[in-house]
Amino acid sequence: PESDRRAPVLGKVLDQVRALNRMVTDLLAYSRPDASRVETGIDLIALVHDVAEDLRADHPAVRVQIEGEGIVSVDPNMVRQVLLNLCINAAQAMGGNGLIHVYVDAHAIRVCDAGPGIPEHARARAFEPFFTTKLKGTGLGLPISQKIARAMGGELILLDGGPLGGACFEFQLGR
Repeated sequence: PESDRRAPVLGKVLDQVRALNRMVTDLLAYSRPDASRVETGIDLIALVHDVAEDLRADHPAVRVQIEGEGIVSVDPNMVRQVLLNLCINAAQAMGGNGLIHVYVDAHAIRVCDAGPGIPEHARARAFEPFFTTKLKGTGLGLPISQKIARAMGGELILLDGGPLGGACFEFQLGR
């Protein structure tokens, strides 16, 4: 019960167990991503709206502006994971408050934020496993996302500049 003097300590233990679980899950995803299961007729705009809804649960002050259109043949779960990783990174970079712009077409998805951007010294290492500029991060989100993009026959690229002044990534879909 909450009145038990051990409750605060057990709460901290549970938080650490959850953090370890996230790290192990990330390590497993990086070491062996799932095989791609391509589905036809996937509406990328609908998929981005779903990701934006999930993002709002943890970052209610983040707005996601979505533009474009695209009906494609992709693995929707893999696309979803990459988009969610990019959006979570953007939300965290903006301190949980700001604008993320997602532009979709049949060949690529761009995710740009209004955060501070990625420092020049960190740009070359952004996709390096275990490299992070965050205090609480595994440094596996971008490498996992890049690996997923490549498993789908695509690529994940850090662009030089974005329309909102922060970081901007382009997820090129495999053809």
